[in-house]
Amino acid sequence: MESNRQKIYDFLKSEEVITTTSYFDWKKKYFSSDSGVDKVFNFLKDNEYYTLSLNDFYAKYACDLSWAKTTQYCGGSEGGDTNTPNWNNYPCVVELARLKGVSLGNNGEYLIGDFKYFANGRKGILSTGKVTDFTCNDPEFKTSSSGSQSTQIPSELKDIDGVKKFQDWLDVNHPGWHRKYGTLNKNLLRGYGKYGPNTNRGWNSYKDEYLKTPNSTATPSSESPSNWMDSFPSCVKGLKGFYNPPLNYFYGLGTDTEGVQYLIAYFSQELNQGRLCNIYKPDGTLVGNGFYSCTTNNQQITIKTLIGLSITGSVINPDSKDIASPKNNDEILEPSDDDVLMDYKTMVSKKTGM
Repeated sequence: MESNRQKIYDFLKSEEVITTTSYFDWKKKYFSSDSGVDKVFNFLKDNEYYTLSLNDFYAKYACDLSWAKTTQYCGGSEGGDTNTPNWNNYPCVVELARLKGVSLGNNGEYLIGDFKYFANGRKGILSTGKVTDFTCNDPEFKTSSSGSQSTQIPSELKDIDGVKKFQDWLDVNHPGWHRKYGTLNKNLLRGYGKYGPNTNRGWNSYKDEYLKTPNSTATPSSESPSNWMDSFPSCVKGLKGFYNPPLNYFYGLGTDTEGVQYLIAYFSQELNQGRLCNIYKPDGTLVGNGFYSCTTNNQQITIKTLIGLSITGSVINPDSKDIASPKNNDEILEPSDDDVLMDYKTMVSKKTGM
């Protein structure tokens, strides 16, 4: 297991999470107690570097340590008979279990709603896979509910449309805000429209800045299959259109100053710098995102990317088919794993073997 711990350390150092701490000091700080292991596990879990349970984490990275052998995760009793763990310090859990009709588990734990409680004062959150400390002052012990919680959308964002608008703004103004993907690029598979931990962290960091921007609050959508094209500028309407709410878009070809050709997905959303677009290589690999605008005669599309490319977009449908009306010529796309970058979890597993 020592080599497995070394893999975690080497990976975190390669990601510059660890900068100056030696392996010996890092191991002493985080693998000398259950609280230290919890911190490493929660960090890896929160950033989706590790996807298995805490039991699995202990089995692979900690159960060879003398103190860890006494824990429930490694088959120990944590200071008592494994069949009768001591819950005297946490009567609130026993009472809540009684109210919910929950019996003690085989490993001396209580599974109540979204939480798995242990007699050492820790609880696992099933929906996130994280582990944290608990006390009898926690909210779930003050009500008759199971304590299952979810992150609420802030009132300023109102609803999912507001969340998407904020995520679009984060992509442009604070790329890298999402710890796994950096930006979402309107990709539902990456969590676009979901108010999760990364978006909540972004809200806590940039809320004041965002609320100072024009039109930062969400507005209800009145879009329908018959009028979805109305929100797009004229220069893209001759291209191939895809009705795939909320990700309606047109796509066409573009060429940079070196003659390199790209596929461009044009969206209707507009920010201060222009309307949003995604730029792809011909094989479908995402290059980056940027902003587009129509020339004065609507015969070309000017594209400025966030990575410094200048691209001229064609207004001619790459399939040489004009779109007569949205009813019979637009297409509906299903989300696919093929149109996103390599899953970061796959890349990490190759690096670390975790």
